[in-house]
Amino acid sequence: MIDYLPEWLREFREIKVLSAKYQMQMDKLWSTAESLWSNNFIHSLDEHGCDRWEKILHLKKGDMYTLQDRRNNIAGRLAEQRPYTFKKLCLILDVLCGKNGYAITLFPETYTLRVKVMLTSKNMLNDVKSLLDRMIPANLVVEADLMYNVYELLKPYTYRELKAYTYKKLREEVMK
Repeated sequence: MIDYLPEWLREFREIKVLSAKYQMQMDKLWSTAESLWSNNFIHSLDEHGCDRWEKILHLKKGDMYTLQDRRNNIAGRLAEQRPYTFKKLCLILDVLCGKNGYAITLFPETYTLRVKVMLTSKNMLNDVKSLLDRMIPANLVVEADLMYNVYELLKPYTYRELKAYTYKKLREEVMK
């Protein structure tokens, strides 16, 4: 604030003290304005913005969700529009889990829909199940689960390298 004053006025002690107080208020006002602006867009929501949207959309805030998971959940709910089609379901799953964060298969002869969520998106499994409950017709059997690690993924590792992990970790943790 003091930079906006004429140079001869900047010298006074009272002006320096007043400018410092005004500067603190202006910084607070500026950060509030930036927060308001960023909360207008889903991809830049902060904690307060996510809380607001979750309240509006009646979404549950999970303890293990990151800020990005919460944004994805909100974006997924906002992307839901009728008519519900297989293509629309895939688009919503793209928003929730990411482009390659899931695998979906429809078995029309047995009226079964199978959705497997990648381990990198495992926080979103309950949200995917909730989405499927809302979107999928009642005459389809829905199977939603995690896409666990398989032998092909672990094949490059030696037994000695894998010995440090438990079976559960080998099956359910993301391998690098």
